[in-house]
Amino acid sequence: MLGAIAGDVIGSAFESDPVKKLDFPLFGRMTRFTDDTVLTVAIANAILRGEDYGSSLKRFGQKYPDRGYGSNFYCWMFASVGEPYNSWGNGSAMRVSPVGFAFDSVEAVLREAERSAAVTHDHPEGIKGAQAVALAIYLARGCKSKNEIKNEISSRFGYDLSRTLDDIRPRYCFDISCQGSVPESIIAFLESDGVEDAIRKAVSLGGDSDTMGCIAGGIAEAFYGAVFGWELSGFGDEGSGSGLWRMPGYGDFLAERDPTVWERQADLGAPEGFADAVAWLVPSEERSDETPAHWSTTFAVDDADAVADGATELGGQVLVPPMDAPWVRMTIISDPEGAVFTASKFVPPT
Repeated sequence: MLGAIAGDVIGSAFESDPVKKLDFPLFGRMTRFTDDTVLTVAIANAILRGEDYGSSLKRFGQKYPDRGYGSNFYCWMFASVGEPYNSWGNGSAMRVSPVGFAFDSVEAVLREAERSAAVTHDHPEGIKGAQAVALAIYLARGCKSKNEIKNEISSRFGYDLSRTLDDIRPRYCFDISCQGSVPESIIAFLESDGVEDAIRKAVSLGGDSDTMGCIAGGIAEAFYGAVFGWELSGFGDEGSGSGLWRMPGYGDFLAERDPTVWERQADLGAPEGFADAVAWLVPSEERSDETPAHWSTTFAVDDADAVADGATELGGQVLVPPMDAPWVRMTIISDPEGAVFTASKFVPPT
């Protein structure tokens, strides 16, 4: 679901300042995660932990109450007994991507997409929008062709996917309905050649950019199999939950600048594929000081000092100034939203 989250973050800067072009910066001062990301994670949490969809949505929403929720959802989120409010809005579709990734039959995907939507968006169009997105993701990760996905979604849900983005873009405007944004987001995926391209195309329509980027990005990730060309593999002890994000070819790029890098990494016992590593995720358990369980995230960089300087200029905070540690020079940074991560340059002993 990283494609969906990336689409939300990228599109967030253009929700109130729409663009009608493909050439725009992906990230900047105005990009942030919105309700699309929070509620996508809430749906994933409900699936992984067997929790009621409504309870998970409320819990995550209340933890991040200032992420741009619709007024009806916001009232539902804090109501002691939240009843569905017959919504046809695209909030049901923006949060559904985990369903498409988690379940392994058309019947299960459609059933769970309806359940995830109906706690709030029980209007037929709200349910249809969630089912269409979840099914598109399921079909995409099942290696169906774009034509097969297009035909199945069109015939099952009655969406007109024969239009082109060039036809849609000139007259398209902000539309929060499922029926007015889900088909257009799917078309953005159908015309794309990668995850980033799908998100750019969805945002370029000038509509509900974060949600449309979220929808298109989620489907594109399932179809293309990677976000920004990154691949995920495990590392560390079996069952540790640690993840290593690799960009194939990155090790070759490093070797052009440092011909001995592969040999030195092997001498240090680096795991297979480590030279292509661009990021690591390591779970940190809950501690006695009430620090909640979380992921420790590290990104590989060319220059930790320059990254620290750049983070400050962009509104972030350097929590730990650049320092030398075994194998690395590193800095710990908090972004403007408060997310903490490590930027690390690999510096093996000579």
